[in-house]
Amino acid sequence: MSKTSAFSVQPSALSSRGYALGAGTVELCDGEIEINGMKLRPDESKAYVEGHLSHAFPVITAYGKGLHAGTVANSWQSMLHQGFNYQHLMAIYGNEKAPIREDRILGSIVGVEFDKAPAGGWKLRDTMKKPPGMRIVASLNKNAKGADRILGQHQSGRKPFTFSMEVEFHWEDSGFAILPEVEDGPASSSDYRDIYTARQGLALSKNDIYTGPFPEQTPGDFGELGFAYCSVKEAPVELLKCYDEEKDRLTKPYQGRRVAALMGGLNGHVHYAGAALVHYGAEPTAGIDRMLASDEEKQAMADALEQLRAEVKRFSQSV
Repeated sequence: MSKTSAFSVQPSALSSRGYALGAGTVELCDGEIEINGMKLRPDESKAYVEGHLSHAFPVITAYGKGLHAGTVANSWQSMLHQGFNYQHLMAIYGNEKAPIREDRILGSIVGVEFDKAPAGGWKLRDTMKKPPGMRIVASLNKNAKGADRILGQHQSGRKPFTFSMEVEFHWEDSGFAILPEVEDGPASSSDYRDIYTARQGLALSKNDIYTGPFPEQTPGDFGELGFAYCSVKEAPVELLKCYDEEKDRLTKPYQGRRVAALMGGLNGHVHYAGAALVHYGAEPTAGIDRMLASDEEKQAMADALEQLRAEVKRFSQSV
């Protein structure tokens, strides 16, 4: 069963999680962005958006999903030249209850990079210290609907944007990561820094024996930090019920421990279908580093910013 996940959420879904959404800056200049040996310069008809997304597990989205570093490493190149849209507004993502009648395409992904794996491959201890993520650059067509307004909103800081990935994967090739039990730590937190802090110094020694669930499937780098892993194909019914297919999210713990779904499994494959510019991203570590626009756009952006300020003033006076 193939699934597509578009990771944006409503503001209320983030309010209790304390996610740090990347805001970045808008630079009005004749500068350039270097990526993949290219030097990208904005002009009067296009701007560029640079940032990071799709950071490896133990980063978990607000929907309880993550990606093993080996899976990102096997799949990141599929993001190149995919579409870049506004707020995941694509007709294909709509349904009968909430149809999307207009595709809001802004541009495309013109550059992608991902770190090379360390010697011996990606291990959970390494990704907990610093989860690797894709660096991407997207072109922003100045002729796209609302493009000037987007740049103005981001520059003002009132409604900054972030990146949100669109991922296609096969559920039967995926798996469940069971987070460690932590007596005084945030076992239910999706913030990788909290998880890592809670587990520092608690790794098993070489003489210890892993006694957690699913010992035959749990890789050593998971087990030494108190994590467990089970593939969807081998998962018991109790574990499968942690995932709500209708809501497309993890909704229940497994035997008192928080569960995350690893799309594509361990060292597997997914297909990156594109990225969106959103106000509220579901991935806590995704963010925009900068938007690069040419000097020719300065007046247009200033006008959009002034219009936004006027609207905010009218709204504040009406409440």
